[in-house]
Amino acid sequence: MDLGASGNGSVVTEFVLLGLSETPALQPILFIIFLLAYVATLGGNLSILAAIFVEPKLHTPMYFFLGNLSLLDVGCISVTVPAMLRRFGSNNRNVPYRACLSQLFCFHLLAGADCFLLTVMAYDRYLAICQPLTYSTRMSWGAQQALVGMSCVFSFTNALTQTVAQLLPMEPGAWGNRTTVTEFILLGLTENLRLKPILFVVFLFAYVVTVGGNLSILAAIFVEPKLHTPMYYFLGNLSLLDIGCITVTVPPMLACLLSPQCRVPYAACISQLFFFHLLAGVDCHLLTAMAYDRYLAICQPLTYSTRMCREVQGALVGICCTISFINALTHTVAVSVLDFCGPNVVNHFYCDLPPLFQLSCSSIHLNGQLLFVGATFMGVFPMILISVSYAHVTAAVLRIRSAEGRKKAFSTCGSHLTVVC
Repeated sequence: MDLGASGNGSVVTEFVLLGLSETPALQPILFIIFLLAYVATLGGNLSILAAIFVEPKLHTPMYFFLGNLSLLDVGCISVTVPAMLRRFGSNNRNVPYRACLSQLFCFHLLAGADCFLLTVMAYDRYLAICQPLTYSTRMSWGAQQALVGMSCVFSFTNALTQTVAQLLPMEPGAWGNRTTVTEFILLGLTENLRLKPILFVVFLFAYVVTVGGNLSILAAIFVEPKLHTPMYYFLGNLSLLDIGCITVTVPPMLACLLSPQCRVPYAACISQLFFFHLLAGVDCHLLTAMAYDRYLAICQPLTYSTRMCREVQGALVGICCTISFINALTHTVAVSVLDFCGPNVVNHFYCDLPPLFQLSCSSIHLNGQLLFVGATFMGVFPMILISVSYAHVTAAVLRIRSAEGRKKAFSTCGSHLTVVC
């Protein structure tokens, strides 16, 4: 795809940066000042990193976060200052469109992670001073890694959103499908009028049973203190996601079964697509987190309570949600910039990507690539990680000599395996 087709739709291929000053006499002075500042900042942060790496006494949560902060500072200034210095000694101040977007993305990514990490460091000091007895448990090595990872994922989400926003048309009425299609017609499960009441009753019953079952699980976990464990914390979140996932698709489908023709407004179709991919994606990654939880519980029992503390649980759920949000947002934006010239009949019972691709009159090459990458990250990778986790779990259980011990170990994985299978 050419740049104009997939990007902002303009003929601009580069930008001209004016810089700090257009006075020729000032530029050498500014060059020396910023070069010295860059070298001093770079040297100072690298010294901090070297000191933390070499000195064992500094291998603490506070200095772990400080080391990451120094690394981010190095990256943040390296994204902007060297490019600025290069332009001081040159009359060419042109920046290619792609290079400008890349700089924007990297700067927002690193600066955002920097801000989130400062919040994490404040939380670390709060625990150390206000909760000293539980500090070592709540700020374990796993919790530190999870908090840094969560900061990076949150910042990546913001940077990606800001960058994608620059690729969308900015004039009023241009955002979206830019065609005459304002609604879609869903064919649903069947066009047989006699079958529709039967299907309505069947799916309504299944929906009520599924929602009731998941609400029962949530109530049991909430009421029973013995179930306030990491495994049931994840299971509760999974139940909540299942309720949301089927609620996005089943009630609209039931409404369509009661109407002679199922018409869905364009905005409602795009919204359903976004929320379905968001909730289904979190579901997949949460299953991976549950497999990791079972791996730690069976293969690393002595460090389980430390490595799966409440902070780590929250961070894992947050990371799952953020990754899925990025995937859902990417697909939704990619579909929103497609042209739909008609027909508008969707051969499905809810709005999904492949049926919408078939109706588009513009190129879907990029969308197909995004769908492949999304399926890999949201489906293939989680399945591989789940398989690897249970391979370790199986090997550990088979090393247990007593049959009763093996049965007890496998029974703890029952709820997760039931959902996966």
